[in-house]
Amino acid sequence: MNKHFKFQNLILGLIVAATATPISFPISTSAETPTSCTSYIRGMFERFPSGTWFNVKATRITARTNGGFSSFGMAENYFTRDGVSTTAASGKEGFIIRPEADRSYFLGKFQDVFPGRNDGKSDLTTLKVYRDGRVRLVLNAWGNGNINLSDLACYPGHQGSTFVLTGNSRTASQGFDSWTFLISPITPPD
Repeated sequence: MNKHFKFQNLILGLIVAATATPISFPISTSAETPTSCTSYIRGMFERFPSGTWFNVKATRITARTNGGFSSFGMAENYFTRDGVSTTAASGKEGFIIRPEADRSYFLGKFQDVFPGRNDGKSDLTTLKVYRDGRVRLVLNAWGNGNINLSDLACYPGHQGSTFVLTGNSRTASQGFDSWTFLISPITPPD
């Protein structure tokens, strides 16, 4: 009985010590304040060498009367039959945008993948980021319709040159879309 009492006191002492010791985290626990995307987008054209490309990760939430759905961007050469967390899909997360010849915008195509879709298809889509701050999606799989994103907001990334861009679109037939893009500079392959 005496051993049992000592063991309980030891456990109680460890619990008290663990809860009384403050734990500090090296990262901020408050959300970043969004800023205008104009300076971030202009920086893509002016702060980096003319041959710089950008790696992009994309997600979307769509609100519709039936509850909506989500999607994410994969490389243009991604096929849904490859799966998501597989060797075949490795290296196809996200996509690349590159400057056009006149450097008035960056352009890149991606597969918009819908996890809840039953047909195993994805939609080819193009992202255009213009020097003047506009962001446009071209729905290649749907007759090349253009959607200009509104309510753009940008957030600084962890390493300084990476940033998060968010934007929205609303269409009468398709509902409300909220897009998020993580944009990071990369050196083009040789």
